[in-house]
Amino acid sequence: MLRAAITAGVIVTPSPTSADAQRGAALAGALMLAGGGSLAAPWLAPYRLDAAARGAAVQVDRSGDWSEWIRAWCVMLAREASIAERAVRNAELQLELARDGARAQRRVGATDDGVLQWLHAHAAFTIRGASAGLGLTTPTVGTAIERLAALGFATEITGQKRDRVWASSTLLGLATAY
Repeated sequence: MLRAAITAGVIVTPSPTSADAQRGAALAGALMLAGGGSLAAPWLAPYRLDAAARGAAVQVDRSGDWSEWIRAWCVMLAREASIAERAVRNAELQLELARDGARAQRRVGATDDGVLQWLHAHAAFTIRGASAGLGLTTPTVGTAIERLAALGFATEITGQKRDRVWASSTLLGLATAY
C-alpha cells in the first residue's frame, strides 16, 4: 500500500489533500489490489464513509502523521473501489442485456455464446489462445469472433493481421470510462 502511494507521489507531496495526489494514490492502490484479487476485500468496509465523513477524513492535517495518511488513503481507495465495483456490475449488466438481445434475434449461436463468455472472462486474448482454452478449432473461434465483432461485442486491439489480440467491447468501454 505504501509503495503504491509513494509511486503515485502522494507521500512526498507537500499538499496531501490535493485532488490530483488523492486520485493518483487511490488509483495506484486500486490497481495494485485489483491485480492481487482483493479490491473488494472486507477490510475496506470501515472506510466506506458517507460523503460528509469522507470529506472530513481527507481534510485533516496529515503532516508527519503516518496513521492519518494511511487512513485518508484507505478512505480514498474505498471510494475508488466502490466506483469500480459499480462500473463492473454495470458493464456485466450491459453485456447480459446485449447477449439476451442477440440470442432473441437468433444472431448468436451456441459456439458464439461460448466464445462470448470467454471474451468477457479474459481481458485480452488471441484466437489461437481462445481456441485452445475452449477446445474448439481456430477457424471456428475466428468465425465466431468475426460475428461477435460485427455485433459490437468484440474489438480487435492490436491492428495486426497475424496473431491479432481481441478484447470485450464492454470491458474496453469500462476501462476507458473509468
